Amino acid sequence: MSSVRARTTDADRIEAAGVVGAGGAGFPTHIKARGAADVVIANGVECEPVLAKDKAIMRSRSGDVAYGLAAMMGCVGAPGGVIAIKRKNSREVDAMKAAARGYANVSVAEVGDYYPAGDEHVLVYELTGRVVPAGGIPLQAGAVVSNV
Repeated sequence: MSSVRARTTDADRIEAAGVVGAGGAGFPTHIKARGAADVVIANGVECEPVLAKDKAIMRSRSGDVAYGLAAMMGCVGAPGGVIAIKRKNSREVDAMKAAARGYANVSVAEVGDYYPAGDEHVLVYELTGRVVPAGGIPLQAGAVVSNV
């Protein structure tokens, strides 16, 4: 009998922690982490005008956001990652650009101040030119979108 132990992956740790998306649907993040994509988008856009949680996170935990993006890139095999932020949020843009400098192939994209800028289908199209199929998820367009 072999004493081979199964390798625990980052996706396993995400699942065990019960991490779900913050976009309202509660989509299990481990499913995204087990996919294959060539770009990961960290969604810091916040399309609802009175929300400020993403801005607070990007100002106070910018290094953690960049690290999390790089970790998800590793999970899905993506050679590139983008942190999407509304152009008008200059403090957050500056914080994330500074944090992104420590990671190869991580950039910051400034998007316009319009609704629904933070919708993941809109972000995938705006940042990659790819269309997520109707009723589909970004993985079907080679992208993973996670809230910051």
